[in-house]
Amino acid sequence: MVDRGLAGACVPVETEAGELVIALLDYDHQCLICAFGKSQGWYYALDAAWQPLAQGQLIDDVLAVLPGALEAHRPAAANAC
Repeated sequence: MVDRGLAGACVPVETEAGELVIALLDYDHQCLICAFGKSQGWYYALDAAWQPLAQGQLIDDVLAVLPGALEAHRPAAANAC
């Protein structure tokens, strides 16, 4: 996603619940664009407000929605933290 210019950085983050997610950040590395991870056997993607974008048993099912989600929300995500 970073290589394709859809996000500024991709970093691992531990949630308050102790789960590890991958966060995609804006170009200034200040704001969360979206995150994805795995919990209880399911992969999931969440938007910047931690609302579900996708869920699936295969990581490819979730990763498939991220480029479109990032492109669709890039202007709003770039200006809002």
